[in-house]
Order: sequence, then C-alpha cells, then structure tokens
Amino acid sequence: MEILKQATNISFSRHGSMRLQQRGISRASVTSVLTYGKMIHKQHLKFFYLPKSIIRSAGLRDTDGLSNLIVITDLAQEEVITCYKSEKGVHSIKKKPKRLRKKKLESKRENRFPT
Repeated sequence: MEILKQATNISFSRHGSMRLQQRGISRASVTSVLTYGKMIHKQHLKFFYLPKSIIRSAGLRDTDGLSNLIVITDLAQEEVITCYKSEKGVHSIKKKPKRLRKKKLESKRENRFPT
C-alpha cells in the first residue's frame, strides 16, 4: 500500500479541482483514498482505489461511495489529476494496455522530428 506524500497537503490540478466540484466528490474522500487505498501503476499515471475490505478494516464509512472512487495522480504523486466514481473502475484500469501511452509518445516524437 503506497501513501501519497503529505496526504493532508494534497494539490489538485486545475482539471482535478473542476472535476471534484462537478462530480460532488469531497476532498476528505480523496484524502481517504490516497491514504488508505491501493495503487495501480498504468500509462505513466497512478490510479488509487479503496477496496471494501480496507474500508471495513480502517473503520471508515462508505457513505460517500469510497469503494467506487478512483483518484488519478501523476507519477511523482505531487498532484491529483482527476477523480471519478465507477462501479467497475478498477476492472477497467487493470485492463488498460501499457501500449496506449507508448503510442502517444511515439507520435509526439514523430511530430517533433519529421522525416
């Protein structure tokens, strides 16, 4: 289990702050997921989620839908990029292929150095 640096001093990207407000997700919920949750590393991002078993063992209440909350941070875990609620979010994250990120990087290189 990986913990976000200074979970009480979380910084949010502009996009992340906007999505929090639009989706009605509290900063306390994001802090709980980052503090107690599990991490999946995919596509040069870190996806955090909080399984129901950890919610029970940590003594948290799932009134805010913590078990369905996905929080995405950058690799350095310096800021929250976005977050969303999804019942099958963890399943879809695990199915994401790593090659999607590689294709984006290759296309950027090709645009920089045209042949």
